[in-house]
Amino acid sequence: MSSFFTYRLRIRQRLSLLICVLLLSVILVFGIGSYWSVRNAALVVGEERLQTLPRQLSKMLAANVEEMLAAARVIAKPQAIKKVLTNDQNSSRQAALAYLSGLQQDSTYAFIEVIDTTGAPVMGTGQAKLQEAAFRKSFFHENFPGCARFGCVGGLYQLGSAVYYPVIVPIGDSLPVLGYLVRWRKMRARSGSGSNIAKLMGDQFAMYIGNTDAGLWTDMDKIVTVPKQVVGAMKTILRFPQPDGDELFASARLIPHTEWVVAVTVPKYKLVAAASRALFWQLLVAGLLLTVGVGLAWVLSRNITRPLNELTAAAVAMTAGNYRPFVQVDRRDEIGKLARAFHTMSRQVSEAQLRLQKEAANYKLLFQKNPMPMWILCQATMKVLDVNEAAIGAYGYSREEFLQLTAKDLRPDEEVASFLAHMQKLKSDQSPAIWKHKTKAGKLLMVEIKSETILYEEHPARLVLANNVTEKLKLENELVQHQIKQQKLIAETTIHAQEKEREELGRELHDNVNQILTSAKLYLELAQGQGTDHLQRGLHKGYQNVNMAIEEIRKLSRKLVPPAFHSTLVETLQGLVEEMQAAASFQLELNVQEFAEDRVSDKLKLILYRIVQEQCNNIIKHAHADQAKIVLETNRDSVCLEITDDGVGLKNIQASKGIGVRNIESRVSFLKGRVSLSSPGGKGCCLKVTIPLPELSFSEEKYAGQPFSNEV
Repeated sequence: MSSFFTYRLRIRQRLSLLICVLLLSVILVFGIGSYWSVRNAALVVGEERLQTLPRQLSKMLAANVEEMLAAARVIAKPQAIKKVLTNDQNSSRQAALAYLSGLQQDSTYAFIEVIDTTGAPVMGTGQAKLQEAAFRKSFFHENFPGCARFGCVGGLYQLGSAVYYPVIVPIGDSLPVLGYLVRWRKMRARSGSGSNIAKLMGDQFAMYIGNTDAGLWTDMDKIVTVPKQVVGAMKTILRFPQPDGDELFASARLIPHTEWVVAVTVPKYKLVAAASRALFWQLLVAGLLLTVGVGLAWVLSRNITRPLNELTAAAVAMTAGNYRPFVQVDRRDEIGKLARAFHTMSRQVSEAQLRLQKEAANYKLLFQKNPMPMWILCQATMKVLDVNEAAIGAYGYSREEFLQLTAKDLRPDEEVASFLAHMQKLKSDQSPAIWKHKTKAGKLLMVEIKSETILYEEHPARLVLANNVTEKLKLENELVQHQIKQQKLIAETTIHAQEKEREELGRELHDNVNQILTSAKLYLELAQGQGTDHLQRGLHKGYQNVNMAIEEIRKLSRKLVPPAFHSTLVETLQGLVEEMQAAASFQLELNVQEFAEDRVSDKLKLILYRIVQEQCNNIIKHAHADQAKIVLETNRDSVCLEITDDGVGLKNIQASKGIGVRNIESRVSFLKGRVSLSSPGGKGCCLKVTIPLPELSFSEEKYAGQPFSNEV
């Protein structure tokens, strides 16, 4: 199809066809758009009407039900009906039967009966078939619970091709009722009601009445089949596919005081009939406009293509080497501009040809003088077609020797098979790869190969660039080994810190707590073995020693167990400062004015707390300081902690770094933070920690809960 429009049709014909296609497209777009607008508007109006009709019909039918119930309640009032339920004498039955027979003259009711409160029939008159119908055995239990006071209309029942329903009213002036009067009525439209319903709905919609269980439906004239899902369309609209491909819209409402549902349906094609008629007239008008447009397009295209044909002949002359044809086009429109531009182009093409020859020589020079080894391979045979000077120098071959090689000759024998497999999937994977190459002297090189498909002398080829990465890979391997050693050192430091922690804990328990408890034991034994004079004194001393042991254990636990941060980090640090002040003789100041705690996670809070705890212990043990200061602040992307003192300082910072400081550095490095320890002028000490604010990783969370060592 594309070749037909490209080669078989002239520009004048294609231009005319294009104009017609554009005109047709505009007509179709506006036609279809207006059709869909009218169609959608008709559907919206139809759906609104479909939701309104069941509500109106439900009210109308409910009024008819009220009339039937009112008439039935009047019929049930005579004493003859009541006596047959209270006094089952023959005379009472004869009188009641005569009364019911008189009511039977109303042809709208097929059968009238009196039943007791259990549903058992007492008497009746009317069609014998209705009396014997099996469905009468169940209607009492289905309908009577709601009929005791005002009466109701039961569900629809089928007998042959007819549909009947019971009108049930209670007999008696008060509750409990004596029994029920049941009038079985055949379903049919009342005189005049059919025309009223038709006026209300119009000829588009259809009305059906059925039971709430969707077991039986009628159009008030005959039994019909309606999908059971219609019952689910209460106060909404459901759509059902039709065998003919159309859709059926349905909506339903319950009828008060009955077991009925009124449903209204309408086919989709009836709702959009007006839109279809509008589309027909739009297509008719579109055909007329298209006919006129074809004629105008033909005239316009002929006026445009005549000078284009002259320019085409001049272009053909240019292909033969004649760059000086002249086309006389005295026009001020785009075609005139094209003619003038054509003459300028013919002059510029001649100049460009000379420039291209110079650029080709420059590109050849760029390939030959490139400092990276490069060569060109034949894509079919893998033979080297050309090579630059850098490749000749790197591999040790002469140009003539290199041009006799293939890609397999540049590789060790053990890698030839994997190279050939790689070439099979090269079209789908052209990412750089690292390979082993061998030089003429047999030396192995690790090179990163990048290649791209090109055309070389009108044949497919591969341009290959080889980057020698032997030294780079060696350095990377050394870096990996260094990182492994560093990780081992961190692990050893952590284990050593834990062992030191356990050793100090045991020493503290043995040398301090154990001695206090031993003293308490001696005082208690003294009080037990002596008289009453030493009892009070021994108990008092023992009590004091037990309290002292409890306090020592509490201090030891607080040093080991991480704070729960039920309060804030600031409050926890303030408590730590107060404890340090009580245990030391120097002044300790805490500055947290620039600290935004809500930006710091609980894991990071714990690490900051451990750092402060560790450094404060170091100051107490080793610094002999008079004053110390803790500054904690946050900025845009990090949190900074600075702890300074005016103590004796550090003579050799690297030698002074104990397990505690090394643990601080290892944990901060896991958080991608920085630690600096300085002693300006050999007096005092300054520990500064900077940690980025992003969330902690799993490994950081693992380190967060471990206490630092208490050694420097």
